[in-house]
Amino acid sequence: MRATDKTAWQPTADQVQGLPEGIQVLLSPAGLNHIALDSQAGRWLRLYRDGTHEVISARDAMMLRPGDARLIIQMTAVCAIHHGPQDRATLRMIDDIAGAAADLMRFYATGGQHSG
Repeated sequence: MRATDKTAWQPTADQVQGLPEGIQVLLSPAGLNHIALDSQAGRWLRLYRDGTHEVISARDAMMLRPGDARLIIQMTAVCAIHHGPQDRATLRMIDDIAGAAADLMRFYATGGQHSG
């Protein structure tokens, strides 16, 4: 992921409308780390102030927004069900959320210390 400044911002209507069809945007109440799920492609996106976005994993989405981990898992699961069990995107998304859940549990269990 690319570096970002820590100044709060909100995507404009034009920026949101410029995203691919079927995008579900999760706006950050703090004005940082806005993310979106492209359910048709089965991938998460990180939104940037300049109107660009980058593809991130479900794991990265959860690490950026740990307070929304439950919602990210739910949205990813619904997307995976939509894609079906044989779709590569489904397998990738399920692996991502399982890994992210393990990472978050490890992070909080160690008092917020990154391991390895």
